[in-house]
Amino acid sequence: MPSIDAIRDFFEYEPVVGWVRSQWEAHIESLGEWGALVMVLPAVYWFTYWALNIPLLLANFFPGWCFIDRWKIQKGRYVDWAEVKVMLIYAVVNQVMVAGVSIAGYERVKWVKYKAVDIPPVFDVVCQVLGVVLLYDFTFYAVHCLFHTKWLYYAFHQRHHLSKTTLGITSAYFHPIDLLASSLAVYAPLLLTTHLLPQLLFSVLLILETTNAHSGYSFPFSPIDARAHDFHHSHSTYASPRYRFVNMGAFFLLSDRLFGTIKPYHQYLQTTAKAD
Repeated sequence: MPSIDAIRDFFEYEPVVGWVRSQWEAHIESLGEWGALVMVLPAVYWFTYWALNIPLLLANFFPGWCFIDRWKIQKGRYVDWAEVKVMLIYAVVNQVMVAGVSIAGYERVKWVKYKAVDIPPVFDVVCQVLGVVLLYDFTFYAVHCLFHTKWLYYAFHQRHHLSKTTLGITSAYFHPIDLLASSLAVYAPLLLTTHLLPQLLFSVLLILETTNAHSGYSFPFSPIDARAHDFHHSHSTYASPRYRFVNMGAFFLLSDRLFGTIKPYHQYLQTTAKAD
């Protein structure tokens, strides 16, 4: 079995890693400390979010022209312009609010010695990203379950669940208070690392995961099946005791598997399969 040092050396392929390090350092230097630590994450979030969601919006309005319609989960169901307009307003407002939190948090990132220069070894970056993904599943699960309790659901989280037929932009369609609470589930695991690069990589993975989960399509090339979260939106409300807590986690639903909240979904699939 290879040693940890051998695995570290395997990841440190100098021709590639050396070039990436030099490019990273050059771009970070040009941005300066404030630009790197405060503006990079929101900028990458905005770019990735809209790069993924503009095509999904076009697919929603022009399904006959789009090849991905064959993978539509709720066949023949689309979101009308009136609802999309409201979702877009919430998405933009929430993104501006998150950017404001990022700017206001500049002193916090200095306090934890958060930095953008001196990239850690590649093996360390990979381990940190995986650690954040695993921890995020539990922190998001906890916050999500909390917002499915009666008062928090009807006061805040119900806004997100107005989207019964999900669309990619649903991933930012939250009451602002709900979004801030969900952000805590993101920021807590990020304390596992104090470097910008692992946080940036996790942020991109998170946008890919949340957009995929809310896309309304079950893409065969995706490692995460969006049907589970689509079921959460179409069935899970506080008024439904059976499905009140179902498919509550993120990524691979590890917390749901651990705490049994994926079982109602599996039972539903078994029942519908027998009916067919």
